[in-house]
Amino acid sequence: MYLGEVDYPKFKALADAFANNSVSIALEGGAGLGKTSMIEAYARERGLPCITVAVGVWSDPASIVEFGFGVSTDEGGRVKGIVSEDKIPAWAPCYRIDAKTGAKVKTDKNTMGYKVWTDAYGSPEFHPAIVFFDEFSAPRAELQNAILTLALTKKLKNWTLDKGTRFFVAYNSAKRIEFAPFVHKISPALVGNNGRFVELKVKYNPETIIEYVLKDAGITDFWKGFTEKNLRVLDIYNEEKGRKVSPRSYCEMLKALSTGKYDNVNFNAVAETICFALTGEQNSQVLDAFIERVKTYTTFNGEDILSGKVMPDTQIDANCAVKELCNVFMNRIAKKVTLMSAKERKCFETFVKKTYVTGTKDADGADIVSSKKEFLEVIKANLIEYDIMHRTEFAFIAGLKDESERKNNEESFEF
Repeated sequence: MYLGEVDYPKFKALADAFANNSVSIALEGGAGLGKTSMIEAYARERGLPCITVAVGVWSDPASIVEFGFGVSTDEGGRVKGIVSEDKIPAWAPCYRIDAKTGAKVKTDKNTMGYKVWTDAYGSPEFHPAIVFFDEFSAPRAELQNAILTLALTKKLKNWTLDKGTRFFVAYNSAKRIEFAPFVHKISPALVGNNGRFVELKVKYNPETIIEYVLKDAGITDFWKGFTEKNLRVLDIYNEEKGRKVSPRSYCEMLKALSTGKYDNVNFNAVAETICFALTGEQNSQVLDAFIERVKTYTTFNGEDILSGKVMPDTQIDANCAVKELCNVFMNRIAKKVTLMSAKERKCFETFVKKTYVTGTKDADGADIVSSKKEFLEVIKANLIEYDIMHRTEFAFIAGLKDESERKNNEESFEF
């Protein structure tokens, strides 16, 4: 059953809608679009362990729904006999015995493979979990069908899984040329209009990638600011236009540039080589656009803002400038000098109180005004992060509100 393209909120809503029955969910999408991240995030929000299984390495359907016989050997390596046929697979969502404490713990990515906890009858005790079969298009049809059988019956040999166990699969589209040698066609019985899985296609969402970049400690503020301002325009992932720089590759590229301490001042042939290696020759349009935007991208110096020499025009630029200002304040605190002169305080208040625009225009060509409330939240969050929000120089910020919010509050009063 195909239900179209999804972002994370829609995926979460659909996953919840099918939570009370045995319908499993299949996510299709290109490499690095966030399929794994979406499933893991959903598991966290629902308080379930997420057990990820890379099925591309499996070659035998018995690896999934049956078990091979264990054997014992002597010192010379000769087989002495069968140990047991009831060997539980490492990924099965049953309780395990913590190797250090001996306590009963759930199977997750950290405890996968620990010794199985069994009841008084010697049977494993299962628990609710999300089992995520990755690289679903890599194994051949019989392996795919074995996974389908498991998802439908929730049975492993003679054991029944916990009724709260849920199955998700993810795969790259077989239609994409670069994946063709590594994928098998997925049976219509599994996906498609009459398939037993709910099939969803993950769509590229620059907002999600920007969020990943902003949270990544390995990416410098310069590249975070650059991404926040330019990623929506760069159009790095567009299959129709032949632009296929995966979001994962983009983030790795930014990490490499951050590690090498490259920015638009020293963005030379070495940095271009890093971009080329991670994006590929077939994406020259993206590469050229990326390089051009880096060379023309400017950052705002905190000292210049405090002196009144420059002032950002868009909220994205202002967001980036906040960190630069915080760095100036921290340097001054370390040197035990005045945080701001009277003139600088006026410039700083102008910066904080100014109404910025988004950098885009409406249908009539007029600038679209940004949300003042969102910008104030950025300022507060940064001052708290740098542990300087409590200083008297920033006391005025706490009382500021979005103009539209103030008017709404006034209109709500009855006289």
